[in-house]
Amino acid sequence: MLLAGSFAFGSAPSPAPAPLKKVLILYDSAGESGWRGKLYGICLQNLLGHFQVAIESKAVENYLEGEMERFDVIFYIGAVYENKLPEPFKKDALKTDKTVCWLGHNLWQIAWGEDKKPAGKFENRFGFRFGGNSNSAYNLVLYRGYAFTRRSVNPGLGLVTLTDTGLARELATCLCSEPHSETPYIVRGRNFWYVADVPFAYVTMSDRYLVFADLLHDVLEIDHERKLRALVRIEDVHGLASPEKLVEIADLLRAEGVPFSVAVIPVFQDPRGVYNYRQPQTIPLSRNKKLVSALKYMVERGGEIVLHGYTHQWRDQPNPKSGVSAEDYEFFRVRLDAGGRQVLEGPVPEDSLEWVGERVGKALLELKSAGLSPVAWETPHYLASELDNRYFGRYFKLMVHRGIYFVDDGGTLRFSNQFFPYPIETDYYGQRIAPENLYCYAASAYMGEPPSTVPAMLYQARLNQAVRDGWASFFFHWYQDIRVLKELVRGLKNMGYEFVTLGSLAN
Repeated sequence: MLLAGSFAFGSAPSPAPAPLKKVLILYDSAGESGWRGKLYGICLQNLLGHFQVAIESKAVENYLEGEMERFDVIFYIGAVYENKLPEPFKKDALKTDKTVCWLGHNLWQIAWGEDKKPAGKFENRFGFRFGGNSNSAYNLVLYRGYAFTRRSVNPGLGLVTLTDTGLARELATCLCSEPHSETPYIVRGRNFWYVADVPFAYVTMSDRYLVFADLLHDVLEIDHERKLRALVRIEDVHGLASPEKLVEIADLLRAEGVPFSVAVIPVFQDPRGVYNYRQPQTIPLSRNKKLVSALKYMVERGGEIVLHGYTHQWRDQPNPKSGVSAEDYEFFRVRLDAGGRQVLEGPVPEDSLEWVGERVGKALLELKSAGLSPVAWETPHYLASELDNRYFGRYFKLMVHRGIYFVDDGGTLRFSNQFFPYPIETDYYGQRIAPENLYCYAASAYMGEPPSTVPAMLYQARLNQAVRDGWASFFFHWYQDIRVLKELVRGLKNMGYEFVTLGSLAN
């Protein structure tokens, strides 16, 4: 008997894809600091974008009884000290067999009894005891033989003690230098994970945030290949860039066997003549034939083009510095306060889908006129409105920048500048993001960051080796000393990092 259908002899049917794990993020939202919970929830959602998971996120105050049973993994972010947690959530967290990962405050509400003393029920089930919070200056976290920083201004570290090592394991340890003491930083007891603070607060590039980023693989039970990869980007190439310098960079990186990307600003603007004897100056890329030839030479030598905004500045006024391309913001208003610190004011007045679409369209047209096409987008100084970022995520297959994420706190704009140690398939805005976690070489303070020297960058790269699929990604300005670039590239290669093409992440 023959049955009609599309059956190929000698081949087996493709296996159905495994269903996505379902993740629930719960965060504190009450009180004056409630904005922190939502913002940290966004940061966690972004890191989870490295994994194939389905995510739902909501305030813990809105938790419904039994709700966590619909999910495989539940994260609670204790961002507000002594936030009163719903009774259904506390009961479910104690009895569920689903994976629960508790970050930061308020563990006492399920780990202690009514007398506010450790309860045997919690301890017997999970194998560790919660001892309250410490405000001591715990400034280091040890993990896999690496020492990560923890800013001592970060208050409220949770103190736990393992009581049954058959049930519980200490996965990372927090140290206090003076007086010397140590306490578990991350503990797993059966299905319950505890992180002694919120790793999205007070983050630096050598931070314990990287420990959490690696252990997410184990929390989710989704492993990735242990492989170290690297990216290098040549930054802020515009109409005044030196073709000779670009050719020199291309030759160096080709000789080192290093693929690279080049962030191009299609139209250079100096509307007030800051660098042109007070005469306004506009230089479209396509009109600088020598520069276009140098960029095409870079592509031939292994370079890929990144579209770095349209003009990388706004109108004809400081935003916040000079109004000159590469120095100012393009998609967001920023001013300087009396102390010279940058203050974020909000989206530019004309911000809309039509406006951002027009700027992106003009930028692409100028690149096309020069015979170039981009593999990725980089937002100027990383900063744009949520509307703009969602547009970029829909229009471009890949971003290469850090992410800046906002929440509205009663009219005050709160934000987080988040870096990633590995690629993010989908962030809060719907963007696929290539990592950029070593920042850039800067002999002095740059863009509000402290000096970033070669030893400092290589040290950060060494810490990223603790992340099983960690990357080392940095940018380098075209006008800087090429010997520094050579030192960085060779240093990363000597650590075992393999440089790959940026475009490989866009597929």
